[in-house]
Amino acid sequence: MVTKNLGKEKSNFTKFERVRIFRIVRDIPYYIAIGNEQDYSCSTKAEICQKMLYPLGLKSRYRICQFRWEELGLPKKILKFPHEDPEYHQFLEVYIPEKRTWVTVDPTWDSGLQKIFEIAEWDGISNTKLAVPTNKIYSPRKSLSLIEEFNDPEEMKNYLNYNRKFFVALNNYFNNLRNEILKNRLAKI
Repeated sequence: MVTKNLGKEKSNFTKFERVRIFRIVRDIPYYIAIGNEQDYSCSTKAEICQKMLYPLGLKSRYRICQFRWEELGLPKKILKFPHEDPEYHQFLEVYIPEKRTWVTVDPTWDSGLQKIFEIAEWDGISNTKLAVPTNKIYSPRKSLSLIEEFNDPEEMKNYLNYNRKFFVALNNYFNNLRNEILKNRLAKI
């Protein structure tokens, strides 16, 4: 009986740690780096989450899907700038040993963007909502192949040059939304 309770307590602690890690990563402000600054886009946040979940004994893998920026409800003044469309989105699949299954874990949108996006929550064992409406989800193998393509320095340079104005406008829009939420919270104090 004591062993049974200890097993349940360990399981609850493990789920708590998974959720805690997810929220820490999720609430890093989403930001697409254009120069030498630190990037906190979907791919970087998925990588951070993977590295933090690994010490808990969780296997994970990257997945790629396609989406359209226009389907996110962004202002037209931002969408008017040149940008990739469709675009790729990276998220994680985490293997949950107690369920013997892979689940979607997507920490992309931070809680500072709650005014425009549904912010994902994770219970540590089930799927989260994907950050974007998907047009296509690639297999794990194809996802890795696409990630290798994205990591080509010349490809990345061309990609950033083409999308630069759009990413600057998007980053500014997101920062302004976060500042509004912060001002509203401070006004209530």
